[in-house]
Amino acid sequence: MHQTLLTLAIIGYVAATGLALAYLVRREEMIHRLASLATLAGWACHTLGLVALAVETGRLVRRERRSLRRRASLLTCDGQ
Repeated sequence: MHQTLLTLAIIGYVAATGLALAYLVRREEMIHRLASLATLAGWACHTLGLVALAVETGRLVRRERRSLRRRASLLTCDGQ
């Protein structure tokens, strides 16, 4: 699942790059909007692909959350 989403993200990013280059040549508002939409779609697929990878491998960020709480408590002097 994550591989499919990451592949779609790459396709979205390549499409956005092509549309951005086309916008430099044609200067049409529709091309600009399509480039922005392709970038957003690529970013969404990329994010979902990374979340799917984390779920599939079972490597969620639980340990890091605890360490973030410890760091935050050190910063606020609650840890004493």
